[in-house]
Parts: sequence; structure tokens; C-alpha cells
Amino acid sequence: MHEFDVTLRLRSKPNISYLLDGVIEYEGISIETRDGKIYGKTTISIEKDDYHLAREKAIEEIEKFASMLIVIFGEGFIIEDVKVAHKPIIEDEGKVKKIAIFDAMEMKDEVSQQIKYSKESLDKIKAELKELTDRINKLGEGKALLRAIKCWRRGT
Repeated sequence: MHEFDVTLRLRSKPNISYLLDGVIEYEGISIETRDGKIYGKTTISIEKDDYHLAREKAIEEIEKFASMLIVIFGEGFIIEDVKVAHKPIIEDEGKVKKIAIFDAMEMKDEVSQQIKYSKESLDKIKAELKELTDRINKLGEGKALLRAIKCWRRGT
């Protein structure tokens, strides 16, 4: 069994600073605040030595946890940073101890895309917005739908 230490940083989507007076622990994830940001840590266990699988599993658990925080705080949270480090494996073979140390390096690259809209496209967008507003106003549950979309837009 391979264990990985995971550290994380969450940010509220409307960029609100939170100050927790202590640590919150839930299902193996502990969070605290420093300088208004939410920091946390957890441990992930998987069968094989696979950094990328451990990272995927960690992100999946953190996203589930961040979704629950939305209900509690009423704000959306996004994962700002996740770091995964393989814990050393220590094998005791009588007089000899074998220590396996793992190291992984993560490289990041950022790409952005710009989309330009022409005047005709803007007119079409305005017409679609008006049509959408009319449809929502006709719905009995239009306000509930807008609340759900609002939460989704915030980062969930």
C-alpha cells in the first residue's frame, strides 16, 4: 500500500477571507485558515506507486469536501493548489532497515484563450438573454433555477 501526503489550498469564488479559530477535521481532511485562505491536508492510500492516480484521487476528495463547504458557508470554493508527496516506505528486515524515498516534480504551464465577439454576435447574445429572461419569468421555479445557476457559477 502506498501512502501520499496531500496539502491543499482553497479559495472562495467571490474571494472572501475566512478566519477559523481552530482546525476543522472531517473524513480525514483537516483545514485551517492562514491569512484569510483555507489550507488543508489529508493522506491518500492507493495500491500502486502512481503519483498521477494519487493526485486524481486527492482532487476528487477535495472537490467533494469543497462542495460540502458551499452548503455551510453559502459561497463557492475552488481548489487553488494541491501538492502530493509520496510517504517513504520503511521495511524492517532484521538488522537491516530499507527506506524507499520517492520524489516527483510537477511542471506547470498556463495557456489562455481570447474570444472576440463581433457587433453582430453581441446583438445575438442580447436577443438570447432577452429570450432566456422571458422563459425564466414564465417558469414557476425560475428563482430556484437562478439560485442553482448562481451557486454553479461561483465555482461548484
